[in-house]
Amino acid sequence: MRLTNSMTTQRLLLNMNRNSTRLDSLFMQITSGKVIQKPSENPIIASRALRFRTNVTEIEQFSRNVDQAISWMEVSEQNLQNMTNIFTTQRSELLVQGASSTYTYQNRQTITRVVELLFQQTQTELNGTFAGRYLFSGFRTDQPPIVTTNNLNSAVNPVDYTIEKTIRRTDMELAGALYWRDPNTNELVKMASPDWLARPDRTEANWEENAVELDVAIMRLPYNRTDERWMSVPALSGGVPIMEMSLAGPDNPYAAADGTLNGTGDDTVVFIPETGELVIPRTLLHLFEGPGVDVTYNIHGVYKDELNPIVFFETVDNVTGITYSQNNQEIQFEVGTNVRLTINTQARDAYPWQLYSDMKALVHWVNGVQTSPSPPASAEQVAMEHTFFSEMLYTKFTNTMARMDAHMQATTTEYAALGSRMERMEMIENRLLENRDTFRALRDKNENIDYLEILMQLNAAEAVFQAAMQVGARISQLSLVNYI
Repeated sequence: MRLTNSMTTQRLLLNMNRNSTRLDSLFMQITSGKVIQKPSENPIIASRALRFRTNVTEIEQFSRNVDQAISWMEVSEQNLQNMTNIFTTQRSELLVQGASSTYTYQNRQTITRVVELLFQQTQTELNGTFAGRYLFSGFRTDQPPIVTTNNLNSAVNPVDYTIEKTIRRTDMELAGALYWRDPNTNELVKMASPDWLARPDRTEANWEENAVELDVAIMRLPYNRTDERWMSVPALSGGVPIMEMSLAGPDNPYAAADGTLNGTGDDTVVFIPETGELVIPRTLLHLFEGPGVDVTYNIHGVYKDELNPIVFFETVDNVTGITYSQNNQEIQFEVGTNVRLTINTQARDAYPWQLYSDMKALVHWVNGVQTSPSPPASAEQVAMEHTFFSEMLYTKFTNTMARMDAHMQATTTEYAALGSRMERMEMIENRLLENRDTFRALRDKNENIDYLEILMQLNAAEAVFQAAMQVGARISQLSLVNYI
C-alpha cells in the first residue's frame, strides 16, 4: 500500500486533534471539578447524578419541614407544660386547701380568687401562637380557642350558631345544686340565687335543717343566656323531654314541694337559661351512659374569655351557612417519603369544655356567696350563715377536686402524646442528617474528580501532545523537493 505525504499529514492531524481533545477534556475537568460536562459524555454517570441530586434535594426539604415542625411542637410543649403546672397547682394545692375542713369561709374566698387568676392564665396559654397562627385551633389557625373580644349579635354583625356536642354521664355532677326549703310553704329556693338573696325571711331560717339537695345531676353547658345573648332550649337526642324554667320568671324551677323539678316528675330535664344548666333527674341518668346523648342548641353571640364554638364543637354558622366540623383537624407535615407526622394538639382534647364549665361554676358559686348582702340581723346570725356557706363551699371544693382529676388526665395525656411525637421527630431529624451526608458523599463521588489523579493524567497528556507536535514537525519538513 502506497502512503502519500497527504495521508501521513492527515493521520498526523487526526492524532494531534485526538490528543488536543483529550487535553481539553482534562482541562475542563480541572477547572469545573466535574467528571463530565454534558450527559452525552457518560450517560450512566449523568443518570446517577440526577438520582443522587434528587435524593439530596428531597432530604433537604424534609429537613426544613422537620425544623419547622419541631419549632411548632416546642412552643406547644411549653404552653402545655405551663397549663399542666397550673392545673397541678390548682388541684394539689388550692382545691385541697379549699376542701380542708379547717379553712373558713373567708379563706375559701381568697383561694377562689387565686383559682380564678390561674384559670384565666390557662386560657392565655391555650391561645398561644406560632408565627401568627394559633397552636391549638386545628386547621382554623386564624381562630383563637378562647374568644378575645365580645362578638355579640346585632343588625350590623349578625351572630347565630347552632352547636352540637355529646354529653355523657361522666360530664355531670351529682347533687350539684343546693337549696333551702321554706319551712312555712315547703317551697324550694336555690341557694345564693338572686331570688334567695332577696328573701327577707332567710335570716329566720334554720340553715342546716332546711338545706336540701335535690336528687338530680347537673350538666353545665359552656354558654348561658344573658341580657344581650339569646340561647335556645337545647334538644336532646332520643326524645328526652326538656322544659325551660327561668330563674327570673314567675315560676321558680325548684319550687316543687315533692322534691321533683317544679312538679315535672322524674322524666323531664329542666333547662335553666340564666346558668346554662341542664338539671337531670337521676332516673334519666342511664340514658347518658356509654356513648352519651347528643345535645343541640343555638346561641346568638359569644363573650370574651368564652370557648370559641367553631374550635371546640360541631358548629353551623346560620348566617353564612358554613359548617365547622371537628373531624380530622390534625396538621401533618411530610417528613419522609410517604411519612407524615401530626404536629398539633387540639384545644378540645387538651382543654376539655367540661373543665371550663366546672371552673366557671366554682368561681361563679363562690362569688355568688361572696357578694351576698349581709342579712339585717345580728352578728350571730351573720356568723351562722357564713358557717353554713363555709360547709357548702367545702362540698363544692371537694366535688371540683374530684372532677379536676379527670380533666388533668386529658391535658396530661395530650402533653405526653406531644412529647412522644417530638421524640420521634428528633429521631427522624437525626436519620435525615445521616442520609443527607450519605447521599452527598455518593453524589460527590459520582460527579467530582480526583484532583491528584486528573493532574497526573494532565501531565501525561501534555507530554504526549508535546511529543506528537515534535514528531509532526519533523514529518512535515520532508517533501519531494528534498529529493530533487
